[in-house]
Amino acid sequence: MTDAVWQIERRRRQLGISKSRLAALAEVSRQHYLEIAERRTIPRQATIAKLKLALTRHEKQIGSSVPVLIYRLCLLYVCQAEHVALADVLAQKPSRRATFDPDWKMSADARGKALYIAHTVCGLPQRQLAEAAGMTPAAVSLAMGRVEDACEPDETPLFQLVETALGGL
Repeated sequence: MTDAVWQIERRRRQLGISKSRLAALAEVSRQHYLEIAERRTIPRQATIAKLKLALTRHEKQIGSSVPVLIYRLCLLYVCQAEHVALADVLAQKPSRRATFDPDWKMSADARGKALYIAHTVCGLPQRQLAEAAGMTPAAVSLAMGRVEDACEPDETPLFQLVETALGGL
């Protein structure tokens, strides 16, 4: 069991997550996780599984928070509407800024539209969207600005359909 704790701690440090954040992600009390990490208590197998799952979710940025889920659903909708594979968009890291790469550019455009929908229709703050998308708040603002500059969102069928469907939220 201590080998599992050692592996969790090593992964936690590699990902740059604080002990408090990992405990929150795993839905384990902070004090209990500190006792486990300091080898003062032996964790149950279920607790080890929760911690590993939290690390995996954090690593893949598939959180269980509402902003992440809303952003991912908006991204899925944009990908389906534009006939783009969601996996291809998620494979392109936003921080790469490979503007001359057509795949990266296509992914950036899809991310921008999803961010715009999540912000304007669903009402998510840009700061929460930045965390959900793994981007900086400035990058989210720029991406949304590019969407507004590229088209008139109020007159674009993609945005009209989403607003009609989700407008009551």
